[in-house]
Amino acid sequence: MGGCAKDSSTGCRLKVKREIVVAIAGQPNVGKSTLFNRLTGAHQHVGNWPGKTVERKEGYRDFAGYRIRFIDLPGTYSLSALGVEEQIARDFLAKEKYDVVVNIVDASNLERNLYLTLQIAELTPRVIIALNMMDLAEQKGLRINVEKLRRRLGVPIVPMIAVKGKGIEELLRTIIDVVENRIEPQLPHITYSPELEQAVDEIENIIRHRNLHRQLGYHPHWLAHKVLEEDFFVLQSIEEKDPDAYSTLTTLIEQIGKRLGGPPSVAMVQARYKLLREICAPLIEKRPVKPTLWERFDALALHPVVGPFFTLFIMLAFFVAVFSINTGFPLNYFLEWLGYPDIAVTLESYSLSGLLGEAFSSLAESMRIALADVPLWVQGLICDGIIAGVGAVVSFAPLIFLIGLGIGALEDSGFLARAAAVMHRPLKPLKIAGKGFIPLLLGFGCNVPSVMMCRGLYRECERRNCALIAGLVPCQARLAVILAIVTAIFSTPLAQIAVITSLYVVALLLLWVIGVLFAHTLFRREPSAQLVIELPPYRAPFVGNVLMYGWNLTKHFLKKAGTIIFLLAILMWFSLSYGPAGFTEDPSLSYAALLGHALTPFTRVFGASHWVLVLALITGFIAKEAVIETVALAAGTPSISEALGKLGVTPLQAYSLLLVVTIYIPCLATIATIWSETRSWRYVLLTILYMTGIALLLATLVYQLGAWLGF
Repeated sequence: MGGCAKDSSTGCRLKVKREIVVAIAGQPNVGKSTLFNRLTGAHQHVGNWPGKTVERKEGYRDFAGYRIRFIDLPGTYSLSALGVEEQIARDFLAKEKYDVVVNIVDASNLERNLYLTLQIAELTPRVIIALNMMDLAEQKGLRINVEKLRRRLGVPIVPMIAVKGKGIEELLRTIIDVVENRIEPQLPHITYSPELEQAVDEIENIIRHRNLHRQLGYHPHWLAHKVLEEDFFVLQSIEEKDPDAYSTLTTLIEQIGKRLGGPPSVAMVQARYKLLREICAPLIEKRPVKPTLWERFDALALHPVVGPFFTLFIMLAFFVAVFSINTGFPLNYFLEWLGYPDIAVTLESYSLSGLLGEAFSSLAESMRIALADVPLWVQGLICDGIIAGVGAVVSFAPLIFLIGLGIGALEDSGFLARAAAVMHRPLKPLKIAGKGFIPLLLGFGCNVPSVMMCRGLYRECERRNCALIAGLVPCQARLAVILAIVTAIFSTPLAQIAVITSLYVVALLLLWVIGVLFAHTLFRREPSAQLVIELPPYRAPFVGNVLMYGWNLTKHFLKKAGTIIFLLAILMWFSLSYGPAGFTEDPSLSYAALLGHALTPFTRVFGASHWVLVLALITGFIAKEAVIETVALAAGTPSISEALGKLGVTPLQAYSLLLVVTIYIPCLATIATIWSETRSWRYVLLTILYMTGIALLLATLVYQLGAWLGF
């Protein structure tokens, strides 16, 4: 490939000889993202793998006359595909075209990391080991003879400290040396027992005879190993392509297991680790070191009783900090309770969301003045439609970025792995691993980042189930509506606390029940969530990684969900600004109001007997805060207490209405994000139908029962 580029090895503009494709593979928590960011800098693109919701990161670097394109494969402990990430990494290495694999290895945990290296070597000999975290190995008292390890493994090894940029240039030069055949890697052959070798040959003969290797696109010998390991995705693919061959192979595996006295997959794993022990043991010296403060700290963080409460405390502190900076909530409520209402108002006004809201309001008013001579519908379209739509999208950007920074820092520090470990048990019935606790907790602030963070979960079924139920977590916007109505209708503090608590209990109980239901219906074929996770050492987060995490998350939101939010905002403006008589500034004459009137006969069953309340629920789809604004505007008073009084809302009606607001369809930003993350209108429609259906059913039952009891 020809072309000109700035060469990072010289700083000069040189003609690019050709493009080199490099796959970066490694286990989780080995510094893979740090290395990728160091190698590519700003020259990277984040998308999704075809047909998957797993991120695909690509970037490039011009070096020594070459354009080196790096593809960051999902972190995986092995190539025996237990999840979609492992399947993606395995299929890329087995089927795609690339020049070199850079296998990043944690020097402080060498034997376990090299297991993946041996599996990669079964697919390609062109492997370079990036021996990362050499400083951490030294802190643990480990000294590795890198030169002897290089000779023993037969591949180039580059010692690195990626977080400090050490070893980057040597790695780039080694890549070019391998591509130009100045270095020819030759990893050692794994010697299995004669029984296993015979079993592999038997399976390979069946694969060749049934032409399965061509149908699936894998090398027959490697495919035979995967069948013998009872690889889930390989066996599933064979069953779909050739059920008879699947039956023959599974029967053969059972017979081989009886001959070996145990599962063949276990024997193969043992053979690999035996080779690794023989390689690593003579090359690693270990000196005694004292336990660090962080190792003592783990006794608290991982305690079966104290650990969950400690994790909740850390995450709630993060939650309060992020959302207080963004909207002032919940710190503003706390300041009001302490008797500092002026400070609370100032905090809310000067929050990021408050400043952005003020900026877009000022822009809309300025445009309205500038467009004074144009028709009112044009003013409305530009000021209340386009500007408000852009504002709706942009207003989420700071929140997404702040959450990205926070989650990136917590992950890079090693805390999130521990949070996943201690929170695994309560989520296991939902077929969601402990890491799912993080996105669900974020939902208390906002459901949009909650759904987005589901992409960090291990399996596709976990991501989808978590995204489907995340909208049931009452967000801060719902809380604002709950607080406004509760304080307006229920006079005593005890009644107010009881109502708010009951709403949260109902929502969270539904979340768990619906999650279990989906796990055993939609995802019934998926196995239970198993937590296989490494607890990385605590370390200071790398600023570059944290910033890149926040930026990529924000860019993804603006590009995918932002477009849908904008279009839906325009659509909602039209429904509220147009009626049978054309353009109107009176919402009561709009198509949305007509819909409210039409639905009132049906909504009476749960107490929404006035069309204004129905209209408020419709506008609540734009943003939940709009429920209060709609009621106040339609009633002609800024006081929500007076507005609800004019509409004749009773405590029973208020409670049933709050049940609907708490549980029914999420805001349009959340719906747009569910689509962008799942890429399935089926799941979007399911979310809308099940949440709205349950909300209306529960509210109807409560209202009718309350009316029967005389409330």
